[in-house]
Amino acid sequence: AVASIKYIEADISTIKGQVERLLSWKSDAEKRMRDNEEKLTGFDLALKKHAQAHLKTETTVMHHQSALTTFDKALIAAKIIPQSALPGKSLTHDATDVDALSQRTTPPRESRLKRDGASSSSAAVSPDTRPKKRRPGSVDTEW
Repeated sequence: AVASIKYIEADISTIKGQVERLLSWKSDAEKRMRDNEEKLTGFDLALKKHAQAHLKTETTVMHHQSALTTFDKALIAAKIIPQSALPGKSLTHDATDVDALSQRTTPPRESRLKRDGASSSSAAVSPDTRPKKRRPGSVDTEW
């Protein structure tokens, strides 16, 4: 009878150890769950801030597009560009329309001279061999 009591006490001790380990695991799991909830809350806040910044950026882009459209209209009114140069959209801000953007670049010297009535022979100019001006501290990357 004494031996069986010792076995029962050993079993009880083993069970107590297992219960303590399970309670410790439960406590650790609850702590990890709280930490993860805090992280999710932080991610939610960051996502909301990002969404607000994105909305602000979209609003800014819309304002800039409106200003550029107004600028295009002013260029037409000042006869700097013809009305036909605007195929229903602003050339100054439609970055997806490569052809429209290329029309906005300054034409080559020869084209400008022809447009202004000068002969093409006067447009033949030797390449500029003068040294290029550099900002102080800049590094020449040409080899």
